[in-house]
Amino acid sequence: MRMAILMGVLAMAGSARADAVFTIHPGQLIENTMTPGSAPGMPAQRGSEPRGFAKLGAALAHKNAHLFSQSNDNQNVVLWVQLDGLADGAWPFLRFGNIAFQAESSGSDSSFGKSATFPLPRATAEKLAAAAKIPIQDRRRLDAGLSAKFSAAPAQLGQPMPIKLLVKHSGKGKVGFVLGGRNRGPRDNRFAFTVTRNGKPLPVIEAHDFGGLSTIKMLAKGETVELSADLASWVKITQPGKYEVTCSYGATLHPSADHSGQWPDHAQDVWDWTAKGKLTLVVE
Repeated sequence: MRMAILMGVLAMAGSARADAVFTIHPGQLIENTMTPGSAPGMPAQRGSEPRGFAKLGAALAHKNAHLFSQSNDNQNVVLWVQLDGLADGAWPFLRFGNIAFQAESSGSDSSFGKSATFPLPRATAEKLAAAAKIPIQDRRRLDAGLSAKFSAAPAQLGQPMPIKLLVKHSGKGKVGFVLGGRNRGPRDNRFAFTVTRNGKPLPVIEAHDFGGLSTIKMLAKGETVELSADLASWVKITQPGKYEVTCSYGATLHPSADHSGQWPDHAQDVWDWTAKGKLTLVVE
């Protein structure tokens, strides 16, 4: 009896208020234990991935909750909230139902103070949205009318080997095309290439990027944007001949140049689009 009472008292430290749809707590992942004098942990997840169990502290004050999609299929939803009272170094958990959802990230800035983001499975996000009366802001398609063409002129050994990409917008209205964002490093990693010669693939050079500055170019119907990358930054070609090149470019689209993608109010105003193509490169 004494052990049961003690376990109940300790468990209340991490319990949600009876009138709260969801609560946010500092917490830590633990092994579930039934050691006398210890409170059992709550099942924990990060998104849909089980993470064992979590021990939660007292609920934190939160406000300005937003639910928005982070994928084109709208299956990956994030809850973003502002927090009060989260100690430095503490990791937040979202308690909803009988599960503690681990935050994907938390931090602080001058605009919102401390905040945290929690990835949620779509089904869970819909239940939370209905219970808390917070609408889920879904992505909408922005790539209608976009086309892409990769091209390359004959190249010389030991010289740059530019691969050009021409993107054209033939749809209605305007679409924002992000330039940059992954070019802080030896190359623009929005591009990706694989190269074969006589059916044998060439090793791809590993080169990381650290983000980079970006701008948004608005494309009206009929307008184009042209980009280029040096294939020599991806593969080392040491012999003349014909090479088969598979090309891709991972683009980010926005509906406008104003506040697009800005968290939390416009986080859903984004669309991921990949331009793909193949070509034969002649190296002399």
